[in-house]
Amino acid sequence: LPRFTGNLFSKFPAASNPNMTGAVIKTKKLKDFMILIGIFFCVCQIVSYARKNLEVPEEVNENLPRSIKQDAPPPDDVHSLTGNVIDWHQPYGGGRHLFIYSAYLDRRRPTEPCIKLIAFIRRKRKLDIECTYWFASNKVTTIEASVRHIIDYKLSTHSAAFIICPVLDYSRSDVIQRITIATVIGKSRNFTNSIPVQIIEKRRKLGELNVCVKIVHSNFNNAIRLVEFMEMYKLLGSDHFIFYNSSIGPDVEAVLQNYVEEGIVEMLPWNPTLEDEVEMFYYGEHASQNDCALRSIKHFQLTAMVDVDEFIVPKAHDNLLQMIDYLGNYSDYVFRNTFFYLGWEDDQVEHAILDRLTNRLLTQKKTRRVETPMLFLSRSKYITRPENVIEAGSHNVWEFIDGLWKTSDRTLDVPTEAAVSQHYRNCLPRAPDCLGQPSLIDRSAQRFMEPLVNAISKTCRQVFPAQPSCPQPPPPT
Repeated sequence: LPRFTGNLFSKFPAASNPNMTGAVIKTKKLKDFMILIGIFFCVCQIVSYARKNLEVPEEVNENLPRSIKQDAPPPDDVHSLTGNVIDWHQPYGGGRHLFIYSAYLDRRRPTEPCIKLIAFIRRKRKLDIECTYWFASNKVTTIEASVRHIIDYKLSTHSAAFIICPVLDYSRSDVIQRITIATVIGKSRNFTNSIPVQIIEKRRKLGELNVCVKIVHSNFNNAIRLVEFMEMYKLLGSDHFIFYNSSIGPDVEAVLQNYVEEGIVEMLPWNPTLEDEVEMFYYGEHASQNDCALRSIKHFQLTAMVDVDEFIVPKAHDNLLQMIDYLGNYSDYVFRNTFFYLGWEDDQVEHAILDRLTNRLLTQKKTRRVETPMLFLSRSKYITRPENVIEAGSHNVWEFIDGLWKTSDRTLDVPTEAAVSQHYRNCLPRAPDCLGQPSLIDRSAQRFMEPLVNAISKTCRQVFPAQPSCPQPPPPT
């Protein structure tokens, strides 16, 4: 080392000046040597960063979908009325940390135009993500993305999230058609792994009230419950339904296919590749709700977020649209949850028209409910104006175009005299003594009894012509 530094610094005047003391010369040599070491260290860091980000480690490559490893065309899109979709898949380099479902060009906030992707991402995992846009003119642009986790108070390893890709050079004449993302810098320019981009502002109106249904899974096969749900909401003013199908039984598949052919149901694929699929179903509901909200913008004036055992039933109005007009102009109408426990006795009043069905209808026979509805936002359900929604939750909208729900006057706590969310279910595991709560009789849904029975009878005969009514599901094992 002394020989090296001596040869190196002998070129500098300071090293050969006889007027400088030995101490000064040594200090100058040491300073220059430290600069050289710093330059060498920086070069090593740059080389290390390039290797890490421009090459895919073998263990990451093994987790990639097969289509990425081969020179193959992108997978076929699933054609749908509100916008095409592929299904859940892993972007390049995402491993088990990142999954994406759909993408939307959103320019509702003029200062923040972006492509918003529905994603499922591992918590506490920082990922560097880049987006590549594929334009109609074959132009390709790559830009850095950001991650925004959707509000979720449940504990899980993953959570629903938005991947936000800024749009800086949008043109109506040269639209962005597809997008790819990657967590390995420089690897997003792979058309094989692209997904379609839905252009929100080009949509046309399809109806008034869309119903977004939570993920259907675990081979759900209760046909009569599904038909009752569909026909009741049709009577209440809904003209469209979106289901996210993970796994359903043959009877429910036949029912849904009948409504698909009728033109009022979209059945979108929901097949996660996460090992713990139960986690994806339960904790991924926020992803489906926000996907459905984005799908509804400009297609529908109103969107309801419910499950198949929840019915928002107006007490005085003929349908939900009339009730919303009466309640006034809000962006989010929140209905308090009220349990109609299945363990309580059936309604004691006899109705001859119900004898036309061999099935027992929950909305007509289960009329005893908990006396006091739950608190605002506690298991509540809601109807929203989707064009104003930035982030949707399970029980309310978290953020609107003009800000968070707490700082705006867009959310209405709907008076229970107007309607509640009628929730038909068994006692919760943590409240096995629920049947001992104070209760009362609520026959609000019986106002729709005759048209409901007629509609259910017609649908069951149409879907199951060889049976007297819709088949009952097998008893739980």
